[in-house]
Amino acid sequence: MKRRFLAAVLAGCLFLPVFASCGGDSSGIPADLTMIRDGSEYYTISNDDVFVTIDKEIGYIRTVKNRKNDTVYKNPESGSWPFAIEYGLDRAEVSVSKSSNNRIDRVTAKKEGNEEALYVTYDNLKQDGASAKETGISATVRYALSENSNYFKMSVYLD
Repeated sequence: MKRRFLAAVLAGCLFLPVFASCGGDSSGIPADLTMIRDGSEYYTISNDDVFVTIDKEIGYIRTVKNRKNDTVYKNPESGSWPFAIEYGLDRAEVSVSKSSNNRIDRVTAKKEGNEEALYVTYDNLKQDGASAKETGISATVRYALSENSNYFKMSVYLD
């Protein structure tokens, strides 16, 4: 069963739902997309208002920045971005953080209406910590931005 968790990040504020803390390759970026870029270490999602960097190996959101006033809303060294979940009776944690055991399996991007969307997929998430035990849980994170938005959208689909 797929479950969808949605968070929106404004250029001036960060809104994450309460359950956000509970719950590839570079060939997937079409050349005609203008707001999603494939850099050497990071994917960037940006327009005139918003600038977001995502680590290409693990999918960790490094930076969320308001380009109009140069305010940085995400410390590049901390947090479980884009998500952390607890599962099972022992409430084992799985997250994507700077020191994550998880690695991206696939990345795709496409135009969807007035948005450009980046999809980051993990086929089998691993537990945090030294064990790095596979969970059997897959996740796809969708990032979306439209040209005139002062926020980006982030959805996490678990299967």
